[in-house]
Amino acid sequence: MQSIAKTVFGVLALSLCLTLVLAVTAPAGEAVLDAPPKSGPVDFETASEIALKLFENGGQITEMDMDFDLENGKIEYAFNIESDGFPFQVKIDAATGRVIKFERGGQK
Repeated sequence: MQSIAKTVFGVLALSLCLTLVLAVTAPAGEAVLDAPPKSGPVDFETASEIALKLFENGGQITEMDMDFDLENGKIEYAFNIESDGFPFQVKIDAATGRVIKFERGGQK
């Protein structure tokens, strides 16, 4: 019985460690910039609100799309946003609401 308890405790401890690691890291080249307002899937409207909150001086969504990332097997909301005369690309994980890409492109 004591052996089973140790095994269960070990599995729970390992699960907690993996959850913490996954919560604070992102795949190479991607940044996790914002925690979602709630846990679980987010809709397009909520994803756009998360994306626009990244811009202190406000931003204008110029293009939006939903993508399926074949490499990661995730659905992402993609936004092109203009702020202060600069174009930005923002991607939000549809399953969690986390910002997985925030990148400035082009010249002013």
